[in-house]
Amino acid sequence: MSTPVLWVTRLYASLLRLYPPAYRQELGAEMQTVFHQVAVDAERSGWLSLLFVCWRELRDLPGSLVEAHRNHPQGGFHMRTPDYSHWFGDPQSPPNEVEPRPWREVFLGVSFFILFILLLISDIWSRYDYLPSINQRAFGTTILIISLVLLLGFLVLGVVRKYPDWSLSYVGFAISMLSAIALLAINNSQPTPLIAILFFLSPALAILISRWIKPLRPLWQKIWLDPTRLGLVTMGLMAFAYMLILDDTPYEEFVVSACIVLVIPFVVLYLRSRRLWQRVVIPPIGFLVAWIYCICFSVDLFHQPLSVSWYHGLDLLVRIGLLILAWFLAPGLWILLRRVKWISAEEV
Repeated sequence: MSTPVLWVTRLYASLLRLYPPAYRQELGAEMQTVFHQVAVDAERSGWLSLLFVCWRELRDLPGSLVEAHRNHPQGGFHMRTPDYSHWFGDPQSPPNEVEPRPWREVFLGVSFFILFILLLISDIWSRYDYLPSINQRAFGTTILIISLVLLLGFLVLGVVRKYPDWSLSYVGFAISMLSAIALLAINNSQPTPLIAILFFLSPALAILISRWIKPLRPLWQKIWLDPTRLGLVTMGLMAFAYMLILDDTPYEEFVVSACIVLVIPFVVLYLRSRRLWQRVVIPPIGFLVAWIYCICFSVDLFHQPLSVSWYHGLDLLVRIGLLILAWFLAPGLWILLRRVKWISAEEV
């Protein structure tokens, strides 16, 4: 028995002490024997397989303890060596060619960005008297209510339809709002660059968590089958992020609207794309275009984006932007990684 297997087997035996005595007496020996065999088989496939065996046991431990202490133990115990080939193999990778999404779905996806711009316009109408004959505040409030109702309606429809591609921007918007509230609650005076980076990582964290929540599981499955869809989720987050970044700047609504308008063509191109390489490169290019526009518009806008103390100006902004660009490129790298066959069929 190798040292790693010996360690994890002893650790597993220690964890069995958390179960009720009657449960250990009935199933303890069998559980240890089966786990030992699984650990030995997993080690033959590599340390990664052994690591995932340990992770799975720790993940399932709380639920197993609850069931055992309810005095309803299962009549037997069965484990099998997990197959992690789908992590890097071809079967779970998106196809090289797909059917482009129909135009009605493209319209529903683009509607998110149009509705967001209407929300910004409602703020302008409520503050400035462009047309004295019209009650500006009432008109702005009407636009706000209509836009919010439509946004919520499209979000609910997307959830009911199990997260089609056109709905992912709406999902990203909802995630970004919740994460902004949580992160600003942690440090509402002056968030750090780390919090700003976590804000952009929040969609991936939320999607990862959705794997273990049954009503949200289709979201995880969609992104897992084609990680490039994560770009659409992040596009929805970007719409909200630009509003935070450009807060209290001159002509804020117009600059934010321009950033969102620049993103729209790339959303259309993504939804109408046929090839995998197109879906890999379109989201990062869309981010680059909107990002460069913001920088070229006025460097002074970015002395304190997202209320972060980026007093060094453009150089630190570029570093943060490159990190976000790397995040947009991550799905393509992940697909590439999944297509690498670490163990060929002949070697098995």
